[in-house]
Amino acid sequence: MMKMDALRSAFDHFIMIHNKYHKMFRDDAALQDSQDYCDSVNHEFRQFEETADWIHVASQLSEAAKNVVRDQHLATERVVDKVVHKTVNNEENTSVHTSVKKEDSSSVASFRSKSSSMASATARITAKKASLLAEAATLEEQHDLEHEELLLRQNNRALEIKVEIAKANEKSEFIQT
Repeated sequence: MMKMDALRSAFDHFIMIHNKYHKMFRDDAALQDSQDYCDSVNHEFRQFEETADWIHVASQLSEAAKNVVRDQHLATERVVDKVVHKTVNNEENTSVHTSVKKEDSSSVASFRSKSSSMASATARITAKKASLLAEAATLEEQHDLEHEELLLRQNNRALEIKVEIAKANEKSEFIQT
């Protein structure tokens, strides 16, 4: 914002110089042309200020979006860890409390072990998929915000150039008279 303050100061200086220049005119048409020019430059500068404010806001939103993505990613990882941990614990507890005949116990244990491993893997995959989908959605939102920020910066730069051109034109007109 320090640069913006310096730019506002330069613009105030431009207005002061223009007012001195404007007072030199005696012809109504020249006075009107000078005032129209000053109004046009003032309008361009106000648009520039508005764009700069939007860029500042978009930049803060972009930073906030990055924080949200990071926080959502961490939260999703915690949920995935809890789901996997619960699934594995539940399956281990279930396999411990089996009441089957002695001769069937080894095949049942083998089946439960495979089933437990598959359920655990399925839970991990499902949780990972959910995590990736959430992360993709937030990254897409972040991309949209960054794209909007870029467009605002480009508009800002275009307005800066217009202001510089207007200043140069004003100086040129002042020198010619």
